[in-house]
Amino acid sequence: MAAAAGTRLDLIHAHTMVQAYQVAPIARLCRIPMIFTFHGLPPEGVGLLAPDKRRYLFDTCNRVTVNTIFAGRQVIALGCPESKVIVLPQGVPISELPFTEKAFDPQNR
Repeated sequence: MAAAAGTRLDLIHAHTMVQAYQVAPIARLCRIPMIFTFHGLPPEGVGLLAPDKRRYLFDTCNRVTVNTIFAGRQVIALGCPESKVIVLPQGVPISELPFTEKAFDPQNR
């Protein structure tokens, strides 16, 4: 994360809990809103952020974005207040895309 000299940051966004924890003191000190995207629990064998560090992070961040309700439940189970979790689904509802069925022409593959 970098900003040009003299640039005012309006928001800090991190993509991992560890990254978010690392920039949380800057967000607090500079009073800059901070969000992070929780992509789900790490793979087996990869450690989680320690409980005291998670508490500090969840106290500091303004929002935690997730792309599924399932991921939201995971981050809440880790101690994030439900009020800070927002689901931002990925993809497009196919019901909103126009579709016209076309006849199959075996000569035109």
